[in-house]
Amino acid sequence: MALAVLQEMRLSGAMGDRLHAAVSQWLLPAPYANPGLFDVYVRRDNDPDPALSPRAGEYSGKYLISAILIFRMQREPRLRAAIEYSLFKLYDAQSEDGYLGVFCEKERMTGRTPSGAPVADLWNHYYNMLALYLWIKTTNSLQAMERLTRAANFICEWFDPEKGHPLSDIAHPELNFCIMHILALLYRAAGDEAYYDLWKRMSEELTRIEGGENFFELFGDNALSELPKSDATLLYTVESLYTMHHYLHEEHYARTLYAQYKRLRAASRLPNGGFGNMGHAIRTPYILAQPETCSVTAWTALCTDTLRAMRRVSIADELELTAFNAALSALHPSGRYMHRYAPMSGLRRPACGSGDLAGAPEFSCCSAEAMHTLGLISQWGVFADEDEVYLNYYGASSIVLQLSSGRLVHITQNTDYPLSGKVTLTVTAQRAVTLHLRIPRWSRDTLITMESAVFYDAECGQYYTIHVPAGTVQLELNLDMNLHYWEGEGDAVGPPAVYRGPILLTFDRHYNPRWTESLAPVFDYGGMHLEPAECDDYYAPLVLFTVLARDGTPIRLCDYASAGQFGTQFESWLTVRRAPRGSVWL
Repeated sequence: MALAVLQEMRLSGAMGDRLHAAVSQWLLPAPYANPGLFDVYVRRDNDPDPALSPRAGEYSGKYLISAILIFRMQREPRLRAAIEYSLFKLYDAQSEDGYLGVFCEKERMTGRTPSGAPVADLWNHYYNMLALYLWIKTTNSLQAMERLTRAANFICEWFDPEKGHPLSDIAHPELNFCIMHILALLYRAAGDEAYYDLWKRMSEELTRIEGGENFFELFGDNALSELPKSDATLLYTVESLYTMHHYLHEEHYARTLYAQYKRLRAASRLPNGGFGNMGHAIRTPYILAQPETCSVTAWTALCTDTLRAMRRVSIADELELTAFNAALSALHPSGRYMHRYAPMSGLRRPACGSGDLAGAPEFSCCSAEAMHTLGLISQWGVFADEDEVYLNYYGASSIVLQLSSGRLVHITQNTDYPLSGKVTLTVTAQRAVTLHLRIPRWSRDTLITMESAVFYDAECGQYYTIHVPAGTVQLELNLDMNLHYWEGEGDAVGPPAVYRGPILLTFDRHYNPRWTESLAPVFDYGGMHLEPAECDDYYAPLVLFTVLARDGTPIRLCDYASAGQFGTQFESWLTVRRAPRGSVWL
C-alpha cells in the first residue's frame, strides 16, 4: 500500500485560528520557558531528585510529537527551530548505551530503584522514540535515525531473553507496553526481526497479565474497559496492530484493531468525542465522566489508524466529532494554556502546572499532549493510495499531497464550515485522480456539484467517488446541517445531546448572563429553530446561535469547544422535550 506524502495542510477559518494561536503562544515558547523539560535528563546522575516521577521523561517526547505533527502541516520556520533546539537537548541527554529515560545509572545497572521497584520506564522511551521516528519521516534526518536505532537496540538488549531482564519485571504494564507501537513501526521501517521478536514476546506477556490465552482474542473479544488494566494508554499497544497489518498484510491484525475500536466506541467514547474517565476506559458513556486530554489523544490516534485500515466514513466522523469538540476544548482560545478534562458539564480545569517536573512549571501529561490530537488531522484529514484521494476533513484550508507517482494534488477549501454546510473545493491535479468525499452520517440530504454536473445520490455514511480530470476543477459540497440528537441514559437519563453537524451545542452561562435559574433552560423539539447570534467577545466561539426556550426566553447556545473558556459553568446535556430517539453516534 503506497501512501501519499502530505506536503502541506494549512488550516484557516475557525480551526486554523485556534491552531495558530496555540503555535505562537504555546509550541514556540514552551521549550525555552521550561528548561526542566530536558534538564531532567542531565540531573538524573549528577543531582537525582528522589521525588521525581518515573513518568517525567514523557513530557519531552509529547511536546516534540505535537510540534512535529503541526510542523508537517504548515512548515513554520520558527517551529522548526524550536523542534531542532529540543532535539539537540534530547540527543545530549541520551546515554552512550542508548538509554532515554530518567533513572540514574546505578538504578539502570541493578534494575531496581532504592525502594526495590523494577526499573522499566519504557513509557518515557516510547514518546521520545516516537518523536524521533516522526522527525525521520518528516526530514529524513540521519542523526535522528542513529539515535532512534540506538534507543531501540538498548531496549532489545535490556529484555534479551538470555542475558537481559525478564518481561515480568516491567512495572505498570498498562503504561510501559505501549513501547510495542514503536517496535512495530521500526519493524515495518527496518525489517529487523529483533524488533518483531520483542513485540511478539511482549504481546504474549501482556496476554498473560490480562488473563487471556491469545493476543488477538484478548483485544478482539473484550473491550479495554473489561480488562483488569483498563488504562487508556493501552490504546497505543492496540494501535501497533495497524502497523503489523500494514507491513505483513495479515487481515487478523486489522480485524482485531477494528473489533477493539467498535467496542471502545460503544462504551468509552462520550457524546463530546472525549474518551473514558480519569484516564481509564469505561463501560458506558452516560456516567458523569472526566475524560482526560491525554486519553482523548490516545483515542484519536487509535481511530486514525483504524480509519486507514478500514476506510469507513463512520470512523472519520468519529475523528471529526472529537477534533471539533473534545480536542479543541483542550486549548484555551488564546493558545496560552490547556485544559486537563473534557466533561459534558461543569467547569474547565487547567492542565498547565499540574505536573511534577521541576523547571517545567507549565507542563503536565495533558498540557504536553493537547496539540498532538489536532496535529493528527494531518494523518486522517486527507490521505491517498496511488491515485485514490480520500478527503475526510472539511474546513477552510490549503492542502498539497504528493502521490506515490510523484505527482501533486492541490485541494483548496473555501468555506465557513462548521458554521454552514457549504464547502467549495478547488482541486488541481497533475493527472486524473479519483476523489472520495466523506458524506457524514448526520448529513441526510447532501448535494454535490462539479462544473455543470449535479449529483443528488450522495448517500450519508459513505464516500462519494468523483473522477477528477487533470487540471483544475471546482466542486461544491452542500451538507445537511439540520439538528440531530443523542438521548441520554443512566446518569444522564432524559436530556439529549444536541448537534448541528459535527458540533455539540452547549449552554454556557457566559453567553446567557441574564439567566438566573440554577438549572439550564428547557427547550421544545418543535421550537428548536436556530438563528445566528452576534458576539463581541475578543475570543469568539466557533458557532453561536439564539434559540427560544420553552417559556419564550431567548437563549444562546455555543459550540462545546468554546464553552466554559471564560471560567463559567456549562451544560451539554440539554433538556429538549419530545426529542427524537436514536442517534447517528450510537
